[in-house]
Amino acid sequence: MSQNSKKIMFIVLAILAAVIIGTLTPPKGLGHASMRFMGIFVGMLVLLVSQVIEDWIASIFVLAAMVIFNVDKIPAVFGQFGQSTIWLVIGVMAMAVGIGNSGLLKRISLKILTWFPSSYRGMVLAMMCSGLVLTPMISSVLGKANLMAPIASSVSEQAGLKERSRAALGIFFATFMTTYIVGNAFLSGSGNPGILLGFMPSVKMNWTGWFTASSIWFVVVVLGTYIFCMTYCKPKPGEMAELPKGFFKERLAELGPITKDEKVAAVVVVLALAAWITQGFHNVDAGIVALVATAVLAAFGLLPARDFLTKVPWTLIVFIGALLSISALLTSLGINKWLAAVLGPTLAPIVSNPWIFIPVLCIFTYLLRSVVISALASVAIVLAIFGPLMGPAGISMYVLLFTMYMAANVWYVDYQNPLILSVISTAGNKYVTFNEFRIATFAYMAMTMIGCMASIPLWQMLGLIK
Repeated sequence: MSQNSKKIMFIVLAILAAVIIGTLTPPKGLGHASMRFMGIFVGMLVLLVSQVIEDWIASIFVLAAMVIFNVDKIPAVFGQFGQSTIWLVIGVMAMAVGIGNSGLLKRISLKILTWFPSSYRGMVLAMMCSGLVLTPMISSVLGKANLMAPIASSVSEQAGLKERSRAALGIFFATFMTTYIVGNAFLSGSGNPGILLGFMPSVKMNWTGWFTASSIWFVVVVLGTYIFCMTYCKPKPGEMAELPKGFFKERLAELGPITKDEKVAAVVVVLALAAWITQGFHNVDAGIVALVATAVLAAFGLLPARDFLTKVPWTLIVFIGALLSISALLTSLGINKWLAAVLGPTLAPIVSNPWIFIPVLCIFTYLLRSVVISALASVAIVLAIFGPLMGPAGISMYVLLFTMYMAANVWYVDYQNPLILSVISTAGNKYVTFNEFRIATFAYMAMTMIGCMASIPLWQMLGLIK
């Protein structure tokens, strides 16, 4: 079947699903607008799962259909684009571009790398510590990973490691996990926490609250990464040579004296982090802090208009806003209550026990991601199935969405996470290819399940599980 034929087939299937479901007689507790919503929602899932058109394009069609077929009025359907979450996402992503342009992150990472011994253990710790220091400073996980990935390959080359060896995988994995994955523990370390908060309007968390709630997961993943690198990936005696003396000092020296741009970026980062951490005292919205920081970076020439237009992922922002609006409509139309009544008798025994629910949710998400390519699209499905049951079970939406989204960051098949392929490509696709990196996802899957289960007592203490 040609690509065009496949596209036409799934678009027709999406339209048929929307029409058939949307014209059904509403069950007790729902109205005709709710049925039209569910029809359009199922049609959207067909488009997202099939990937015949891009996610953001599908989301525009869906929002337009919601208005055209009188699911709700424009202010309600598009209302989430005016909420804090979208502006937080815009602010942190634009801020990340400006800081990346300054060159500050590369200088910091190279400086940290000079502090560690040139043994395999030293290099793993160096790459991890460098990533952990960079992570809270910039929200672009792809930017941080792409910055550090070539350094990981350079370390493998200078140490004389064989291409596609376990030791090279260990150095790359140490870099990837601490720049790409654990940024989710910080509101400033990834765009994902801000997005997830948009799906849980009843949950109020600042920078400190988010890190506190995710801290056990964070510790488990960091320790798990080190253990994996030092066991499965540890080189055999004689397999790795020590790096040349002064290897990282030479590269740091190549950068020259610290520049004005780096100084500006450093001040902006420090002040923004301080404002996020102390939000509980001054109550200035995190998104406003990010927007002010972005404006300062732009004023000093670190974020030119060209970069603001081309490097900020506007299509992703449109998709996020659409999903947030769809999530809000689930509540306003009463569909969440109806789903709770329908699904409750079957799923309540699982959901009511967090020690059962957390691993079941992880496994469900791992399997779901083999079908649904977009992690954000998976959020819509999980919210529809489990979201209505959280309140009656005494479980915060934070627990549902944090666990689900951390579990969604898997890569056991190459189409699940195109950004990971980008990082591997940036690293040179030489010392580590996707085939070697695939094994690491199973280590991460175990870490996330253990980390989320270990977080249950903390979440109970914080009142997130009652």
